[in-house]
Amino acid sequence: MCSSNTNSGNLQQYQQFMQGKRRRKRNLGHYANQLSAIFQYTLNPDRWGALDSSVSIGKEYKQKSIKKLNMTRAYEKIFELMWYRKMPCFDVNATTSTYNNQMGILKYCAWKGIKVPCSSIFTPFPTDSGICCTFNMKAADEIFRKSRYTDIVSKLTKRDKSKSFEDTKKPSWFEQEQGLKSSAGKSADNKHTVKPP
Repeated sequence: MCSSNTNSGNLQQYQQFMQGKRRRKRNLGHYANQLSAIFQYTLNPDRWGALDSSVSIGKEYKQKSIKKLNMTRAYEKIFELMWYRKMPCFDVNATTSTYNNQMGILKYCAWKGIKVPCSSIFTPFPTDSGICCTFNMKAADEIFRKSRYTDIVSKLTKRDKSKSFEDTKKPSWFEQEQGLKSSAGKSADNKHTVKPP
């Protein structure tokens, strides 16, 4: 049996936990205390009724908060969070990494034995599964109709390239063929053609 005082305490604990979760700088000791309180309710069958009550209160609180959220204003920030939720193609200074080769998937790139900066030939591209690192694909704003989506993708792609630790300019000998051409010396499958120095 739960008293209203216990439900009130559970709500306060839940709200404190949610506030702590939202903070960027997390204090590990604070979370240990919050998790300890939650585990006490989870592991003690005598307190399950109180836990059920606080979970339903928490769900209501979350639903009300989501309804208050202005999705038009939040769209770009949510998109940016999704953009960086997994490892980036290459390191982005002060966004994903503090030094080169820290978090990026691509550590070293070479084309026909010649070193090429990864950020000069690879471009992040959003897919249903996350960000894909492409080198032979048109940019999103060339494939999709102009919209907020393409504007944000273009902005994030340009920002990532401009803040890369490497030079993002393609070497002069590295050319990307546009379209499907099949004449001599041209690529028939929209791949890169290399003319070494």
